[in-house]
Parts: sequence; structure tokens; C-alpha cells
Amino acid sequence: MANVYRTQGRTFDLSTKADEGTNNYIIGDPSDGEVGLFAVHIRNVATLSASIVVKARSRIPQAADDNATFQPIPYKKKYLNGAVADNTYVSVPITGESIIEIPASGLQISLDVTYTSGQGRIYWCPCTGDAG
Repeated sequence: MANVYRTQGRTFDLSTKADEGTNNYIIGDPSDGEVGLFAVHIRNVATLSASIVVKARSRIPQAADDNATFQPIPYKKKYLNGAVADNTYVSVPITGESIIEIPASGLQISLDVTYTSGQGRIYWCPCTGDAG
């Protein structure tokens, strides 16, 4: 599994294509100190089978230079694994269509994807403020 930067474009696919399968997808920009949270939408396009763990490491450049390990962190569930959620924090793997908010102040955020089959799309948006 590789670290794959997805800090541009704000959308990427999960599929059998190169760099769209099992990887740790980094969506946080380590040079941006203003982002307070990320809004993320995981879409099941065609029978997606995958597990996604939200992770983070320090945003300072030395963390990336030292190849510091990304660690699992909690996120706020809005719509989780195909059902309206209760807007609380959890750290369970995402396995279906979901909308979440990830607190990101001082952190570089990644989505650690274990891909099995099908097709999905991930939309993400950096936001100012906090996940409250």
C-alpha cells in the first residue's frame, strides 16, 4: 500500500485502475494551516466493496519528511454506511455510502482504503471552522 496524494481536484475514484485501489489517500495539504475540517462524501457508484479508515498525522512538513505513520482518528458521522447517522464522533471503518466531517486542525488527513471490487467515488472539501 502506498501513500497517494489527492490534494488537487477534490474528487477521485476507487476502481481496478492504477492508483484507484488499495492505498492510503492523503487529502490534507500539509502546508495549509487554515483548514479546520474536511467534508467527505463516499459514493457507491457500482457495487463498491471497500473499507475506509480515517487517519491523520501532524501537518508540519517534518512529519512527511520523517514518513511519520498516519494514525486512526474519529470523525463525525452525518450519513454512515447507507443510513442517516446521529452526528456523533466514531472511528469505525466506512464500508458504504457515507457523508462525514473530519476535524483537521493541525493535521494532515488521509483515507486508508482497502479496496476489494466495484466502483466508488470520493468527494472531499476542505473547510474553515471546526466539526463542533
